[in-house]
Amino acid sequence: MRWRQKIGCRIKRSINMKMTTHIGRSSGSHAWIIAAVMATGVGLGAAMRGVAESPPSTPTKACAIETAGAPIQPAGLPVSVEVTLTNTGTDSIWYWCGGPADYPSAGKFTAEPTPVGAAGAAQRVECFNGQYVKGSGRFYDIKPGASKKVPLTIGALAAGSYDLIVQCQEEKMRSPKTGVDEVSWPAARAKALRLTITDDARLTATVRDSWVQRVLAGEPLAVQMASHWQSPEVTARLVAALNGDEDKAALCAAGVLWHLPPAELPKETAAAVAKAIEAGLRPRDHYTSAQPTLLIYLAMVAGNLGSDEALPAMVKLTHAENVFHEARWRAVQSLARFSQPQVTDELKALANDKEDDVRSAASIGLAQHGDVAAIPLLLDLIEKDTPHGWRGYHLEALAHFPNDPRAAAAIEGALKDPDALTRSYAERAWDAVKAARAKQKVAPGGK
Repeated sequence: MRWRQKIGCRIKRSINMKMTTHIGRSSGSHAWIIAAVMATGVGLGAAMRGVAESPPSTPTKACAIETAGAPIQPAGLPVSVEVTLTNTGTDSIWYWCGGPADYPSAGKFTAEPTPVGAAGAAQRVECFNGQYVKGSGRFYDIKPGASKKVPLTIGALAAGSYDLIVQCQEEKMRSPKTGVDEVSWPAARAKALRLTITDDARLTATVRDSWVQRVLAGEPLAVQMASHWQSPEVTARLVAALNGDEDKAALCAAGVLWHLPPAELPKETAAAVAKAIEAGLRPRDHYTSAQPTLLIYLAMVAGNLGSDEALPAMVKLTHAENVFHEARWRAVQSLARFSQPQVTDELKALANDKEDDVRSAASIGLAQHGDVAAIPLLLDLIEKDTPHGWRGYHLEALAHFPNDPRAAAAIEGALKDPDALTRSYAERAWDAVKAARAKQKVAPGGK
């Protein structure tokens, strides 16, 4: 090794001497000598190091996906599979995740369930997996050689045999460094997974029971399945869970039920919701972290129903002082969805509450009921900007009174507000006012 270092030093000194000798008098006849000596020196240096000079390779994004799942699944229930995504490239694959789990959203995938032996193009269907696609979140990466398991579901299939192919499409994102669209998520297509969909009643009951238990445990995928694909048996079990002993199970059940249209809820839902609200308002020795959110979800279910049976419990919740204050103003929002005559009297009383957000929700609720008593209340909230940042909601509520000069003046004035967000709310409110006025000018019969 030492003799290589000595030779290298001598070559370097020789090159420096030749360059020094010729640099001052280089002309067209000598330039090639300098270039040849420099090239020789660089080549020898690389050879002595034993390293071949080559440009760095560009990282690539690529992936492979494999699909697995129970080969026999029941008809009438969502089909569940699991995709294993492996990074086969040399660069990390990044994805945004809003939770509640840490795997990618199902929106990156599509599925093609093709009946075995069927001719023609396959039908592409949407996938779901319970991940949030809006709100706050963070980026995760799948490093080269690493894998990530992603649960997916698709809608129920009729009995028969299917070849299910899952794929993901290429996605691009504008690079903040280069300003060029670069691949952020590579395309991939899995091999077909053969599935048999059966009408077996015993299998259906087994899968349905497992589904309910997963919902009550708070599994995101099961919760979304229950929210998107209504099953009367599953819904009845969730309604019964509202009056169980576990706050978390009741919370998970209510979190599904408030997504469902009232027509899909069993007739005993209102009584179960009222009973659960009453139980939540009773003093207890130990309060769980699930209780405040549970009361909010129960109020939302009650608001969807708007039934006489749920109204007394809702009124109690809006006036309760031993609950988390967010549960109160959320309950006031839901109370405003009831149409019974006594609701406006309750909202007027709540509009004088000591809590800003309760007063705001009550005032907006009165506007939704068309009660002009809401106008001075809303104008006062706008002037005081209480609660802070809610001016836009109050401006939108004033649009329920398109012919009232006080409401119109407040909305028009906000069109010039220095705050951009307030202006955007004012613009929407003013558009609603103009649309309502135009509708009033249309004579009966549309002429």
